[in-house]
Amino acid sequence: MKKIVFFIMAVAAMLLSACSTSETATVAVGNVSNSECGAVTRAAIMSHPKIKMTRRGSNIDFELPCYVNCGMAENGIKVEPEWTDGRLNVILKPEKTFNSDIGSMCTCQVTVYFTAYDIEDDSFVLTVDGKNSLKVDLAGHGVVYIDEGTGDMAYEEGFSYQPELTEFMFVKKDIPACIGVIPENRFIIYRHDTSTHFMADGYFVPCSLTQLSAELDREDDGTLVLRYVTDVGEIDGRATDCNQQAYIRAHIENTPDEEIHLKVNPHKAMVKGEDGVEREETEYDFDGIIKKNGEVETEKILGYVDNPVLGKVPIVPVDMQSLPDWLKKKMQEMDSLPAELGGYAVFRGSYIFEPIYYIYSPLSSCIACEMYEENGEDFMYGKDAEQKVNEVRLWRCIYSTK
Repeated sequence: MKKIVFFIMAVAAMLLSACSTSETATVAVGNVSNSECGAVTRAAIMSHPKIKMTRRGSNIDFELPCYVNCGMAENGIKVEPEWTDGRLNVILKPEKTFNSDIGSMCTCQVTVYFTAYDIEDDSFVLTVDGKNSLKVDLAGHGVVYIDEGTGDMAYEEGFSYQPELTEFMFVKKDIPACIGVIPENRFIIYRHDTSTHFMADGYFVPCSLTQLSAELDREDDGTLVLRYVTDVGEIDGRATDCNQQAYIRAHIENTPDEEIHLKVNPHKAMVKGEDGVEREETEYDFDGIIKKNGEVETEKILGYVDNPVLGKVPIVPVDMQSLPDWLKKKMQEMDSLPAELGGYAVFRGSYIFEPIYYIYSPLSSCIACEMYEENGEDFMYGKDAEQKVNEVRLWRCIYSTK
C-alpha cells in the first residue's frame, strides 16, 4: 500500500526543456510516494535490488528500492533529483523532522516512487545519493531495469538470474550425542517470493569436523543440489563413535519458478536392493519438490497447541541446551514462580530467516509483548510491531509447562 507523501514542482530557471546543460539543475518531480516498511532488519542486505524506469513521453516514472531509517520511511521521503552533464543524481531526504530515537537502529526496505519531468535524453548516468554510476539507455524501450549492485540492464522482459547461495551458516553445538543412535534430524524448507530457505537442526556431525561450508549446483533439468564441503569428507547426519549436534542454515536467492526440485547433501551409502544385495548408491538428506511460497517439514510434531495470538501451533520440543543463554535464564526465573500463576510457554518462529522467540503467559497483562530476537533484544520495537509479528513464519511451540 502506497503512502502519498507530497507533490512538488520545483524547476530551476536555467533548466532546459531537454535537461541537457553543463550546469547543475534541479529536476522537476511529482507523484512522490513510498511503500510502507517491508523487511525490517538491523543488517540490511538486498539481493540484486532493481531500479525500474518507465518512459512516458519526456517524463520518466521511477521505482527505486532502498533501505532507509524506519522513522524516515514512516514520516515520508523527499526526492530531489539533480542533473549535471548527462548525470542524474537522485537525493533522498526526510520529508519532515522525526524523532530519530524511534527505531534509531531500525532499517527497513521500502520502494520510493516518483516521476521526473522533462528528461528528453535517452542515455544518462544514474546515481542515488551520489553512490554508484549506473548507465541507463532508454532508446527504443519503454521500460528499463537496472541492477543496482552489478549495473546490468534489462528491458521489458526483466532479468533472469541464476540461483545463488547467498548465505550459509553452520554452528556446532556443545552437546554430545549418544553413540550408535540414529538421530531424528529436523529439516525445514520454505520459499518466499524468489528465495528458498533451508534449515537443519539437531544434525549429527563427527567430533573431528571443524569446517563445513556449501556449494550450490544446478543440474541439466534445473534441479538444485546443495553440497556440503567438509574437512572430514562426506557426512550423512548419522551417529558414529563421537558426535556433536549442529545447526545448519542456507539461503538461496533467484528461485522464481512455481516449483523447484531441491537435493541436499549428496553422499554415498550402502543400500540393500530387492535382491538382498548391498550396493553403493547416492543418498540425500533431502530430495523433494517445494512449491512457491510453500514449505516442507521433516520435523517430528508431537501435537498442536492453541495460542490466542498465534492460533494453532505445532508442538516441536527442542533440546533446552541449544537455546540462547538469555532465554534459558529467563525460563529459569519463570520456573521459580508459583504454579497458580498459570505457567508459560515458549514459541519460536522465523522472521526474514532469523529466529524469533515469544514467551507466552496466560495471566500476563500484555500477552503479545514478550517477543525477542535471537540476541535477546526486543522484537516489538517501533510502531510497525504488529506488521512485523504478522510476517513471522513457522511458529513452533518448543516448550510448555503444561
